[in-house]
Amino acid sequence: MVLAVAACGPPAHRTAAVTNTPPCGSSAALGPVVGAPGPPADGGAASTALGAPPSASARAAPGEAATAPDRRRFYPGADDTSEPHARKKTAVLLFAPPDERLAAPEEDLAEAAPETVRLIVFEPVLCVLNGKLAAGLRCAEAMPAKATVRLTGGGTMDVQRRTTPFKDTNGSRTFAAPYAPSCCMYNTCVGRTIPYAPADDGVAATHTHRTVLAVWPKDAEIELIPESADRFDASKKATWQRAGGSPGAREYLPIATTDLDGDGKREVVVYERWANDYALFVVPREGDPPLLRFSCGNI
Repeated sequence: MVLAVAACGPPAHRTAAVTNTPPCGSSAALGPVVGAPGPPADGGAASTALGAPPSASARAAPGEAATAPDRRRFYPGADDTSEPHARKKTAVLLFAPPDERLAAPEEDLAEAAPETVRLIVFEPVLCVLNGKLAAGLRCAEAMPAKATVRLTGGGTMDVQRRTTPFKDTNGSRTFAAPYAPSCCMYNTCVGRTIPYAPADDGVAATHTHRTVLAVWPKDAEIELIPESADRFDASKKATWQRAGGSPGAREYLPIATTDLDGDGKREVVVYERWANDYALFVVPREGDPPLLRFSCGNI
């Protein structure tokens, strides 16, 4: 699993979904990222180097029951429509999964001991390219090396591609920059993408307590409508399993719909919750085969 120590320095600053934690001392460029787990520090999940693509811990979040999870953290916040948006011939939707642990109460942040968290990394998952719908790596390759994206929950963020290779030691392969796997498990890494991390300004390390979606260009109109935990429908499991899910999934959470190509047919982003991780798939409309699916779950 891909984690990084981020709690350090003065108390963290948090918005509804994203936390910026001041680092210890000056920021330094990251070396090659190794996608193999290191020895557990506390008998729990193993940790790896900083900055790898998203993957959640094998540990269940504190207080989360397998049969009745707090689903709110799997859903993104609202898309900010306060600024003018316009249709673009090329536009990309990016995804970052929630941190594996539940957020600490606001009043406890200043007293919280340093802990291991996964830093936020976005993966381009769905796009419109010159007016045509596409998914996955093609979307990532359409984006510039540095970009400003609009975030669900409000605000924008400057993001950038990685500039160092990613080494999957268990899988005995190396991804040349800017490419990297979609996620890493205990025995290998899977998928191929171009991850986007917050631009390093030497000020903060950023992680998230809930799913965050991002839109590039920041003013692109894609008719993004995030769903909410209040609208979760357990009866949909069979629908999404047929659409592209796996029998190993605990449940399927349609977390957002879009209309990137403006054809009036809404694409659906589905979060697949596993016992120890997650998968994600995107379908052009409910019940269709997936345009994209990657899975970080193995139990």
